[in-house]
Amino acid sequence: MADNFELLAILGTGTFGDAWVARSKKHDKKCVVKVINILRLSERELDQALTEVSVLGRMNHVNIVQYLDAYVHNGTLNIAMEYADGGRY
Repeated sequence: MADNFELLAILGTGTFGDAWVARSKKHDKKCVVKVINILRLSERELDQALTEVSVLGRMNHVNIVQYLDAYVHNGTLNIAMEYADGGRY
């Protein structure tokens, strides 16, 4: 699954990881991949990260960023989501 995304540029860094602008090779379009180092997470934090993936996977609403994929690669949980261009309203 890691081969399906090419990380292009870092968007930001948070407490648990980084958000990257990426390119989905499958759809040949921009997306965001949230990269979380799961080796440093407590059991509770890991559970919260996995819950985030589960909830995002079930969401289908025009005002919620669309979940694309999730995979574990080299000790990181990677959550791929649509790229929301434009930002502030």
